[in-house]
Amino acid sequence: MSSKAALRKCVEDIASAIEPRKSVIEREQKVLKNLFHSLREAQRHFEAFSPVARLPDEILSFIFQLCDGPGYASAAPSCAPLLLLRVCYKWREIVLSCPFLWTSVSFHAHTSGKKYAKLVSAWLGRSQALPLEIRLSGFVSDGTKKALEQHASRVRTLEIRGVFPQGTFLEHMTSFSSLQTLKLFGAVNVTISDYLHSLESAPLLTELGIASIDVETSEGMIAVIHTSLKILNLEEDEYSCPSFILRYLTLPMLETLTLVRGKGTNVHLRDFFTRSSPPLKHLSIGGFEDATQIDLGYLQLVPSLVDLSMACEGFDGVPIVCARMTSGLAPSLRHLSVTNQSCSLGPRGGKKLPSLLADYRCLCPHLELIRLEYFACGLLEQTLDQVERFTRGGILHVHLSSLPLSQWREVNEISCSCSRCRVQ
Repeated sequence: MSSKAALRKCVEDIASAIEPRKSVIEREQKVLKNLFHSLREAQRHFEAFSPVARLPDEILSFIFQLCDGPGYASAAPSCAPLLLLRVCYKWREIVLSCPFLWTSVSFHAHTSGKKYAKLVSAWLGRSQALPLEIRLSGFVSDGTKKALEQHASRVRTLEIRGVFPQGTFLEHMTSFSSLQTLKLFGAVNVTISDYLHSLESAPLLTELGIASIDVETSEGMIAVIHTSLKILNLEEDEYSCPSFILRYLTLPMLETLTLVRGKGTNVHLRDFFTRSSPPLKHLSIGGFEDATQIDLGYLQLVPSLVDLSMACEGFDGVPIVCARMTSGLAPSLRHLSVTNQSCSLGPRGGKKLPSLLADYRCLCPHLELIRLEYFACGLLEQTLDQVERFTRGGILHVHLSSLPLSQWREVNEISCSCSRCRVQ
């Protein structure tokens, strides 16, 4: 037998051996399909005996809504509403038919893959025509960007904490016609012009939080007047200066302003308050590195101010703020907070504390609460007795806090207005 004939016979033998096995596989697949069908039928009969299964769909949908809890819903498979999809067929139908379960979401992207973009697109599509609240963290890919832009007209709250390409979302802000809250932290190469354009394109915006602004040349830059913005939060580091944007903003309705770093902002604030004349109630400024950076003269431009918070680094700002505060400068001030990072209050400094409190009370007649935070506190008994007299009768509440530097963000309040304070 020639080699060619032998090869042909070998192929025929293999083919004849495959055919019966295919028949067996097809027969077993039919059996398996019937078994799965029987299993589903049995599960449906079993679920019919469950009290939960007999609840009306409207009540179940209300219960599902409570599973989300406060804040953004998580897109994790182990959390609602994705978890509810895998309980049973009936629950899956109810969850998919309730658009309000998909209106709030927090996505975190570990990679820039297509799977993540598909999840974003599917989730937002299930919300149908309802308003959206979205938080994105991690890497924002082009696919995610396109998925979001498809539903841009319904987005009311957009918070992005991660790394996203230059111009992402900001160049399409005209599509976000219903946007009320915008928070962008982690942007790359986003300029003041980009943010000014976003403000012009979002007339309904009431809250804006930004960081890492690239300060470019101011030539040709047009100032923006925004009549809806009430809350402005400017975070920054040593490489950026978001407060520089105040030079080009007029916000006549602003009520809350937060500047994480106050270095070099005195002139910006004075000019900004002069242009805007806002009904400002809450002002928080941090990052003062020495006493020369503290200038409270601009407070006379916002007589409606109720709450003032200041953070100092490496020096005691309590006497400095008191020295800069003149009578009538803040006629409506009720709450004052001075945080002293890396600065301790010992017995020597504590001796001046009672007189400083008296000065504050005289300068701000409506003051109700003074909160002083130090890296460490150690006051003498007599000083504590003098401080306590300010709290009697509820006229003025004085809170002293000792904050370990390693746990700076965890405020450990030690004193109160109703009992004798002992600061360790």
